Amino acid sequence: MGFKPPTNAQAIEVIVRHQPGLSQAEIAKALFGKDGYQQQVNQDVNWLERQGYIISEGENPKRYKANRPGPSASALSPRLPDNGGSRAALNSST
Repeated sequence: MGFKPPTNAQAIEVIVRHQPGLSQAEIAKALFGKDGYQQQVNQDVNWLERQGYIISEGENPKRYKANRPGPSASALSPRLPDNGGSRAALNSST
């Protein structure tokens, strides 16, 4: 099984989880660099909000923060052993 890059929605959820309070324009710049613009993330941000993964606060512009683990939680987070995830357990499992 090869590497699959994260989807825009997964990347947006990670950005919002680690930098709460960003607007869509700020999320676009975080994801696409200085040339990023709001329309590049609008559909994914709205989908994440409808699904309950992120929530918005305020108006003009709305600010977003994580609400519950989203599509990135299983796709982008490392899985640790069930024994507490100690470094020794990680080393011994390889």
